[in-house]
Amino acid sequence: KLRKLKLCQREACLGLALVLGYGMVAPWAYGYGGPLGLWAATVPAVVCWACAGAALALASQFRGPWGALYGVLLGMAIQTGIPLTLALIVTLCAPRWTDAGLIYYLIGFYLLALTTKTLLVLPGLSCRPERPGWDVEKSWNRPTRTN
Repeated sequence: KLRKLKLCQREACLGLALVLGYGMVAPWAYGYGGPLGLWAATVPAVVCWACAGAALALASQFRGPWGALYGVLLGMAIQTGIPLTLALIVTLCAPRWTDAGLIYYLIGFYLLALTTKTLLVLPGLSCRPERPGWDVEKSWNRPTRTN
């Protein structure tokens, strides 16, 4: 069923997973850190949703076995690079946000977004040969000549 989903439906599934995760974390974040704790949970949820959504959209643009590889690599660069940059900036420049638990929320939402995005991308990847008649197994199992 996931293979038949359009990109906007996959994006909606990703958003739903992160909203459900946020719904579970938000009361605890508010109880732990007050309004700042709630913001410390909201910012990572939005950042991870946006990055995973961009990676999901990017992965759907490539076709073929090499295209699937390029899509996944570029998507992972976006999905990993931006949250990692956020974590670095917050750690160095905003110790109050770090004390409110932003890094822990960022790790949790990153893992949730990564898992959800992977489940949504895998059925859509096509590993069919780019050229008709070209078979990977035949090219790997070709007999070698000995002189």
